[in-house]
Amino acid sequence: MSKNVNKDGLSHDQLQAKCFQWAWNNYPQFRGLFWSNNNNAPMLSGQALKIALSRLKALGLVQGVADMSLVGLDGKFNAVEFKAGADKQSESQILHEMRLNETSASYTIISDVHYFRQYFCNLYQIKDTEK
Repeated sequence: MSKNVNKDGLSHDQLQAKCFQWAWNNYPQFRGLFWSNNNNAPMLSGQALKIALSRLKALGLVQGVADMSLVGLDGKFNAVEFKAGADKQSESQILHEMRLNETSASYTIISDVHYFRQYFCNLYQIKDTEK
């Protein structure tokens, strides 16, 4: 198995997509309370990349922000970082986690779909209806 996939054979993007789509499709009542953060550099190079990154920074792109944000029923902010296989947090992600942990927010690392489903159902105080 590649070091860039989790135990289920999913890459980072596949893991995140599968988790998001499961939540979106099975629990429409919570739509708008969870979303993905577009925190990856565009697939450009050279001057085009520099211009795009400069524009994104001006719009509020922050290095290290978690992959998904969720607001719990209690109003608490929750950040989820997806990691597959041998992926590890970057220094900026660790700093982001530390900043959130200094507040009432929570930060969780998810490496498989089953754990995300448990996390999501616990956060929204629901039972997982899908087998």
